[in-house]
Parts: sequence; structure tokens; C-alpha cells
Amino acid sequence: MLNEWLVQRSLVYRFNSKWTISNFSPFNWWECDIYSINNNMFAKEIEIKLSVADFRQDFKKNRWERTNGWVFGNTPPKELKHDLLAGRHGDCPNMFYYCMPVSIAEKVNIPEYAGLMTFNYSEPSKYSPRGNIGYIEIIKQAPKLHTIKVDPDIMRQLAVASNRRYLKMKFYDTQVNMGI
Repeated sequence: MLNEWLVQRSLVYRFNSKWTISNFSPFNWWECDIYSINNNMFAKEIEIKLSVADFRQDFKKNRWERTNGWVFGNTPPKELKHDLLAGRHGDCPNMFYYCMPVSIAEKVNIPEYAGLMTFNYSEPSKYSPRGNIGYIEIIKQAPKLHTIKVDPDIMRQLAVASNRRYLKMKFYDTQVNMGI
């Protein structure tokens, strides 16, 4: 059955970068389904959409929601995520993609500032060389939104997040092996 985790797994496998993480929130930006930094220090965000409704809802994300309602001052900011992407704001990643099943991609219009990847999935069989990892195809290359390199603080934040996840997995694995 197709779910976001399966698509994330396929994307991480497809874009085998040492600086790729799922469900990561870089400082001053929204949570990314996949966040990846290449060797030139440029960031790519991949937003996974499994329904047309989810795709449409994405355009309503604002900074007030990103900060869970906690901001300095009394008035919530009016900045929408996609307004910042369209304006090629320096806080946004250098490239932005949507990844969705082909059936969804045929029903939506992708903005000019975004690229498109499609995800094809078939149930695993004993002949599947990589198990149940789907096939990712780049349909529309994302334009470079700006040339500002990733801040070293975001690199540290990514390293800390990765380390915490690793330690959490190790701790869980240790508990399971000890029968706790």
C-alpha cells in the first residue's frame, strides 16, 4: 500500500546524498518531507503529495502555522510558504520539488518555481531487486530559486537531528534485544 514513508524511502535511495534527511525543519522554514544538500551546499526540498486535496492545502501554509502559533508580537505574520518560493526568498531552499503519483500529477498544475517528480509503485515480488521501493522519475526540472548557499547552522542542525534519530533507533533496538 502506498504511503508517505514508502515514497520517502524511495527518494532517499534515489538521491543518495550524505546530507539527505526526511521530516526535517531547517531553521526559519517549514518541515520538509525530504531535505537534501548537495556537495555545492545548495538545498533541495521535496514535498510529497498523495492526494489532490493535500496538494491544494499546501498553498495555505503560513509562518503562523510553521511556528505553531508562537511568534513575537501580537499579529501573526502573513507570509505564505509559496509566496516566498515564488519570490525566490533567501530562506527557501535553492530548489523545490513536488513528488506525487502519476494519477495525481495529471490532475494538478505545478507552479513555475517548482519541479515535478512522479512516483510509480508496484507491490513487491520475489523478483524485486530492492524490495518494495518505487520508481522515481523527474518530469519537470526545478529551477534554481537563488544562489545562496546553505547556512552552516542548518548543516549543524541537520547533523544533530540525524544523530538524535540514530541514537533513538539504537536505544529502541537495545530495548528490543534485551526484552524490555
